Amino acid sequence: MVALAVGPWGWAQQPTAVAAQVATEVSATIEACERGTWEAFKAGDEAAYRALCCPEFFEISDGGELHALDDIAKGMRNIVTKRYLMENVVVTQPAENVCLIRYRLTVDYIEDGRALPTKTAFAAAVWVRREGKWLAASYQESRIEE
Repeated sequence: MVALAVGPWGWAQQPTAVAAQVATEVSATIEACERGTWEAFKAGDEAAYRALCCPEFFEISDGGELHALDDIAKGMRNIVTKRYLMENVVVTQPAENVCLIRYRLTVDYIEDGRALPTKTAFAAAVWVRREGKWLAASYQESRIEE
């Protein structure tokens, strides 16, 4: 026996299909938001970066340093992101207004005019939905030594 739920417009929908569609839409939104933070950082667009983050946003770098949003905004002035690559992206939604995104990150930076070695890390971020808008609450990296 297959259970069907009647949607708000009166037609029958399979709950698992609807849940899968919502999960896919949320995953795509969170991935796009995460890429948005990278694109804003790469462009040096402090306002765009801040608009994607909670005021209390923090980052834990691969070296274990804790950085507040203001620290990251200042860092954008000295660091240029040449390229970044997000691979094996996984988004989970443990609560209605919370999502976790994790992925393998490869990034090339230039700091004060000098190219830094390519960084490869596992990255994870927490996104929260406030007043209908998804915002980054925290970000963390764990360097991969290859």
